[in-house]
Amino acid sequence: MRGKSQREIRDALAKAENVNPNTARPWSLGIIQRDCKELETQWKVAASTDIAEAKGRQWAEIQEARRVAWEQGDINQVRQLIKLEMELLGTEAPKKQEVRATVASSGEFDGMSDDELQRELETLTRSTTALFGRHRASAADSAGADSEG
Repeated sequence: MRGKSQREIRDALAKAENVNPNTARPWSLGIIQRDCKELETQWKVAASTDIAEAKGRQWAEIQEARRVAWEQGDINQVRQLIKLEMELLGTEAPKKQEVRATVASSGEFDGMSDDELQRELETLTRSTTALFGRHRASAADSAGADSEG
C-alpha cells in the first residue's frame, strides 16, 4: 500500500525481526511476491464489492426519491432522477455522432500524373481513416467511461 518494492518489504520485515521461522532468515522474495499478489487479489475483490454496494445504496436512494417525486407530482424531478438512474446503471442508449467533411481543391493536384494522384489519394484516405478511427475510439471510451459493475 505504501508503494514499496518487494526487496524493501523484505528488508523492512527483517529489520522488524519478522523472519521466516523455519530458516531464521529474511523471507524469500518469492514468498513476498506471492503474498503481494494474494493481497492485491483480495483488495480488488473488496473494492469491487464496495463499489457494487455503493451503487446499490445509490440506486435505492434514487428509487425512493423518485417515488416521493411521483407522489408530489414533480415530473421534472422524476425526469432528473430517471436520468441519474440511467447514468448510474449505464443503461443510457449510446449517442450517435456524425462527422462530415468537405474537401475543396486548391489546384495543388493540377499537373499530377494518374499514379501520383493515386498515391496522394491513398495517403489522404489513410490519414482520414486514422483520424476517424481515433474519433470513434475516443467517443467509445467516453461512452463506456462508467461501465464497471
